[in-house]
Amino acid sequence: MDTFQIDIRTALGTLSKKGQLLFSAITCVHLYPNYEFFAKTFNWGSPQVIQQAIDEIFIILKEDNPYSARQVQDLIDAVDLVIPDTEDFPDIACSQALDAGTAVSYTLEYIKSQDLESVVNVAVCARDTVDMFIQVRDDFNSNDPLCESRIESDYLMVREKNRQELLIKQIAILKLNIVDDELIKSLLPRRPIIE
Repeated sequence: MDTFQIDIRTALGTLSKKGQLLFSAITCVHLYPNYEFFAKTFNWGSPQVIQQAIDEIFIILKEDNPYSARQVQDLIDAVDLVIPDTEDFPDIACSQALDAGTAVSYTLEYIKSQDLESVVNVAVCARDTVDMFIQVRDDFNSNDPLCESRIESDYLMVREKNRQELLIKQIAILKLNIVDDELIKSLLPRRPIIE
């Protein structure tokens, strides 16, 4: 296990269950444009299914209305059907769409299980999206011993880790009795995860 996973698990563990779900949902929104780009580029998948699942996650947050395990499983099944396989699309856009769809699936799993590991995995999906993008953008050789340190110091990776850290700090000080559109909008990232 890498230090990022250990650190993010510790930080996320300080949040309430609702705070953890909010972190995960906001991160899904942050990753969603990558799925949409992939679907348009390759004419495969269903942005509507991913968006509907994200919308349902926010409804759960806003209404504090527990969904049945069956309802959540139906959403997971629908999302899993539209997550691309990197064997079928050997392009970085596929990996990014995979991360976006998987993050939504992990978030839905969290609603069922309340297992912190699912939220940690959402954070890792976002980190991995940036990591892979940097490797491809800069044509890094993974055997280069400096590869990891170069990725870690890249402005996109620094920005994503800072985004996650700041989001956790913001959520930690909020009273989450009421989660509304205004609160959600205030937490959404202003810049895309990759550019």
